[in-house]
Amino acid sequence: MSEITITRDTGIVGVAQKVAVYLNGELVHKLSNNESKTLSFEGDSIELQVGQSFMKSHKIQVKNGQKVHVKASGIRVMLGILGTILGLPYLLLEIEG
Repeated sequence: MSEITITRDTGIVGVAQKVAVYLNGELVHKLSNNESKTLSFEGDSIELQVGQSFMKSHKIQVKNGQKVHVKASGIRVMLGILGTILGLPYLLLEIEG
């Protein structure tokens, strides 16, 4: 069994709502701000995406043992719907290290 750890650190952006965590397109958890969660999966790597309201991050491939941080871009939040149309989600995924 493989696992990754995901931590939400979005500051005040979207603090009133949880962030949905998707592994291979399946909702597996919802993160509160400053929450960390270790998630298990089969195989060596898996596709990760997060979302909040109608916005979703880009999809990334993560490997066993990696740590991922969910960040938010305040400038992209201000773009709102236009940011979505332009493909600029305000939730960003960063792999540690």
